[in-house]
Amino acid sequence: MCQKENDESVRCPAQQERFHSAYDILEKDLRDLEHLNALPKGVMVLDSKTMLAMKAVYHKSCRTVCNNSMVKRHELKLKRKSEVPTEFPSPKKTRSKVNATFSRMEPECIICNTIIEGEALHKASTDAVDQKFKMWASKTRNTQLLAKLASASDVHAMDAFYHRCCYVSLENAARSIDRASTSSKCETRPNSTLNSLAIAQLAAYIVESKLVCPLNELKELYCSKMRDIGKPVNVNSIHSTRFKEKLLLIEPELVESSRGQGRGHSIMICSRETAGAAIEAELENQYYVGDEDARMIIQTSLFLRKHILQDQNPFDGHFQSDCLKSPVPEALLIFMNVLLQGPVCMGQYDTNMEEANLNRQRSKVACALSQLIVFNAARRTRVGKQVMRHNKAHETPFPLYIGLKLHVEGKFKRLMTVFEKLGLAITYNREREVSKAFAIAASARIKSDGVVVPSNMRKSVFTTGDMDNIDQHKQSNLSRLSSMVLLSP
Repeated sequence: MCQKENDESVRCPAQQERFHSAYDILEKDLRDLEHLNALPKGVMVLDSKTMLAMKAVYHKSCRTVCNNSMVKRHELKLKRKSEVPTEFPSPKKTRSKVNATFSRMEPECIICNTIIEGEALHKASTDAVDQKFKMWASKTRNTQLLAKLASASDVHAMDAFYHRCCYVSLENAARSIDRASTSSKCETRPNSTLNSLAIAQLAAYIVESKLVCPLNELKELYCSKMRDIGKPVNVNSIHSTRFKEKLLLIEPELVESSRGQGRGHSIMICSRETAGAAIEAELENQYYVGDEDARMIIQTSLFLRKHILQDQNPFDGHFQSDCLKSPVPEALLIFMNVLLQGPVCMGQYDTNMEEANLNRQRSKVACALSQLIVFNAARRTRVGKQVMRHNKAHETPFPLYIGLKLHVEGKFKRLMTVFEKLGLAITYNREREVSKAFAIAASARIKSDGVVVPSNMRKSVFTTGDMDNIDQHKQSNLSRLSSMVLLSP
């Protein structure tokens, strides 16, 4: 029809036999449009057999322009033109021909009846807003708002708008009226009308009994006193700060203190004499070590020291799988575990995988700290020595591994010196000594085997070949190009 190619898909009724009749319908529609002189420009009328033989295709949009609906539409237009006009024309007119003007007022706030510059208007579109407006307007006796709400079924039908600030002000006014009505039934605002006699009795009770009372318990005691005299008070309605201030004002001997920090802290009230004794006892419990405790600490330290000063196995060039636990005395390891985790049963976390992994990590930390203690332990203190020296007999795998790791990663001599002074790693000279021992052992093995092979090649294993790059550091002065060596038996 349009003789054009575009992205729109085409339809071919000739592909399926049951759709061949579509060509007959298309031919009929095209001939009807041609007869009505409404055929689109460029569209030719073809025989249905010809279209079937040529497997004609067409766009859906093009077929819509030439379908039966378009034929009926043009026939209706032609029929209207051929009809004789009546003597009296129809008074019906379209809206575009009417010269009418509509003036729509800008929406105003239903509460304040104004338009506040910079304040957004919110549309009342829910039933909850309608109920709140009616309830708050009746409580605050806002007759103007009540008249507006009575003029329609709800605010949504009124197409009402409101300011957020006006909404909050109306809500606060209704809430204050509720509080005022409640205070007439029960003494809910005792902040300004606290009973001085009841508070004086509480103050005398605290001074005479020499107790440290929490403020919450004092509020409950005050409520019980008020119930006894026939004036019940709700404990939640008592303002804690004002209650405390009046209590301290009536009895100057009372002081306040707090326990804890943040939102969970509690306020305590007591006399000055009781406060001094309580503070002294608290300090004794926290920082004072008695004679028996001091003797126990020294005995435990001496007992652990006997196990710590045992000689360790010398380093033979490789770390065993149990190198974290084996060189550490069992007594010291248990002591560090209890010190870090408390008396935790080792099988306590077996049901939870994450807690079990966390428990294993803490055990590794205890082993590492135990090895550092053994590594830094000295048999005797030498007077006049300013340099801390480590005995090879007490050298444990952890500080040795840290020193070798720092050297292999980047030869950080300064960093190794810092770790050495902190007692976390071996000295730099000791690391060079271990590296030299590695080189001597590798040279002796190469000499005995008669061939240069990697040092990590396992013995008693049949090896068919090995590949290694000689130049590991391409930026060195001796290696210009990277080369590979293939060794085969």
